[in-house]
Amino acid sequence: MTSDAHGRGTRRQVSGAVAIAVAVMAISGLHYLTSLQSVVLHEVFKRLYYVPIVVAAVMWGIRGGLATSVFSTLLYLPHVVFQWHAWSALDAEQYGEVLMFNVVATVAGVLADHLHAERTHHRDAAVELRDAYARLRAGNDERVRLDRLVTIGRIASGIAHEVRTPLAGLLGSLEILEKEFTREHPKAEFVAIAKRQITRLQEVVTEFLEFAQPAPPAVRPVDLRQLVETTARLARITLARRGVSLDASTLDTPVTVNVDAEQVQRALLGIMLADNPALRDGHIAIAIADRGHVAQVTVDLEGLTSIPVVGDLFEAFPTTACGHGLALATAERLISNQHGAVKADIVDGGLRYLIDLPLVTADPHRPSHQLPDHEAEHTR
Repeated sequence: MTSDAHGRGTRRQVSGAVAIAVAVMAISGLHYLTSLQSVVLHEVFKRLYYVPIVVAAVMWGIRGGLATSVFSTLLYLPHVVFQWHAWSALDAEQYGEVLMFNVVATVAGVLADHLHAERTHHRDAAVELRDAYARLRAGNDERVRLDRLVTIGRIASGIAHEVRTPLAGLLGSLEILEKEFTREHPKAEFVAIAKRQITRLQEVVTEFLEFAQPAPPAVRPVDLRQLVETTARLARITLARRGVSLDASTLDTPVTVNVDAEQVQRALLGIMLADNPALRDGHIAIAIADRGHVAQVTVDLEGLTSIPVVGDLFEAFPTTACGHGLALATAERLISNQHGAVKADIVDGGLRYLIDLPLVTADPHRPSHQLPDHEAEHTR
């Protein structure tokens, strides 16, 4: 409940209490100001006390009802004692009415409390059912997603294995033909184009295999600063051809994570080099933060010409056109293999990836795994 709603509720409670008090005092005033000869009017006025008593019981339960009945009794009794003393025949009826004030207040209050309890119980039950349904739906969505990934993985693995060998044969044949033609030969250009396209197909096949059957991670302590710096150097070459600049800022102190360095590097390259037409002539900024229990790598994509659908970024085959292929889906699986997590958010008109990796305390007697500089596999 917000503070405004709480304030409105409090004001309603106060207004209700004031209205009930004013009603009781007004009824009592009618008793005191009406002639004792008008017995019928006094009988009507006595019955009017039950209205604020029942209303208070409904609003605040037995405590509200009894408080109002006691207040009514205190205002009505002087009228009975001092003004009706000459009418002894009506004394029993008058005092009996006072008793009924409190009996009605008690009964109405108990019923109202029971009603409030039932209403609260049903409201809580409705909230629990809604939460349970949300969890069930989320679990079902996750199960469908996992089933979909398994199916896609099997299909991708089968296709990739079947295509890989013919592609290797074609590439070898083209390399032989390439030697037969000099650069000045009119057909040399077409051989080079075919070679580039087959190389691209081999990269796609490799993506499918990595997505379908990622290797078990060889986990060891790794200096995340060196890993990010090395990955940034590899990515700058490809990004520069797209007109995209890249800055990497790291911490002064070591940040040691327990991961497979090669898999994390492939995941970071997949995120940075994913074919994103909206990032042409843009900028990528990478930063590292120590969150205490995890190390977090932030990858900011700035200067996007259009904002993608965040929910579809890590889908292998999304229903909307994202243009990322399997790069981001594979990156998510590789990060998950490290017991890490990756998510994407829209921040200031740009896209931000947050990658959490398990943090470990660096052992000064055990050097961190050194990541070799090799060519980036995910070039676009």
